[in-house]
Amino acid sequence: MGERFHAALAGISGPDFLDQRSSPSAISDRVAWAELPPSQFSRVGHLARLAAAVRTVIAPSQVIHGDLTGNVLFDDQLPPAIIDLSPYWRPAGYASAIVVADALVWEGASSQILDAVSHVDDFGQYLIQALIFRLVTDWLLSHDEPPESGTRDDPWAPAVDLACQIAALR
Repeated sequence: MGERFHAALAGISGPDFLDQRSSPSAISDRVAWAELPPSQFSRVGHLARLAAAVRTVIAPSQVIHGDLTGNVLFDDQLPPAIIDLSPYWRPAGYASAIVVADALVWEGASSQILDAVSHVDDFGQYLIQALIFRLVTDWLLSHDEPPESGTRDDPWAPAVDLACQIAALR
């Protein structure tokens, strides 16, 4: 559904207000895309490792929904409905990676979910950036100390490991 939605948005000009936002998610998005230095967020668990794995992605940006997870309504009689648009000016593959990151960290998805996005060029890099986006957002909203890396209480570790592995392959 997300890919169809983003195909429909392709060609729409980027709204000027996107560059003016200062919400936690807007800041996190800028960190994910190296528009803000990750060193400003050195207390965010896994960030240094993820930031070290970031490579430049050459792909056209467009308006995307940066929070599709939980914002698609399903009904047996109607087509899916996308709600609560969280717009960003990024490549469409990044939006898919955010959904995959959410599924890996919060929904218990296995690495088999990667089969659904195997056609997305540079997906490993998008997943790295999506995890940075979610980690920094989570930290900005909670300011909690992250669980110690590698412990049972760290829901991020398996997704970070997986993202770093697939990013290194491509």
